Amino acid sequence: MPSGSARYFARSIGLVLLLVALAMPGVIVGIIAGTFIPGDAGKVVAGIIMALGFIVAAFFCLRAWLIFPAVAIGDDSMNLRRSIALTKGATLAVLVGTVLAYIPFILIVIVIALVADQFEGAAYAWAMIVAEFLETLLLFGAVAAAAGVMAQIYRSVVPDVLKAEQAAVFD
Repeated sequence: MPSGSARYFARSIGLVLLLVALAMPGVIVGIIAGTFIPGDAGKVVAGIIMALGFIVAAFFCLRAWLIFPAVAIGDDSMNLRRSIALTKGATLAVLVGTVLAYIPFILIVIVIALVADQFEGAAYAWAMIVAEFLETLLLFGAVAAAAGVMAQIYRSVVPDVLKAEQAAVFD
């Protein structure tokens, strides 16, 4: 595995672990609330608290996404703290850009699943295999689109101290 790919993969794993760690307080508070509030209301409150905890954690982790275009162009100076500092004014752009990059792919996946669900028996099994294959390809497309969005955000928020070969990536 090329060193850039290994670094990219390692940072991806690190960010997922950070997301889980940051979401834990919301999960714990949700479990406590669900335990002390009786009935279905407790389940609803617990679910809302857990969802909010996950959203806050995901929002924080989205601001760390500048790490990925930095790894792609060999910018070793980018770390979690710097990414969060640089995205301070661009948080909405990161969020909207990421969501917009995934929406077309998600809609196509929904259509594929609905079509595949219309078959029965062996045709259903084949339709599901084809659907899974197409969904995987679409996921790759969504990741590439999101990476393109993050590369443009990276280009606009990182000061012009890139090496010439790094800056050439954007031309």
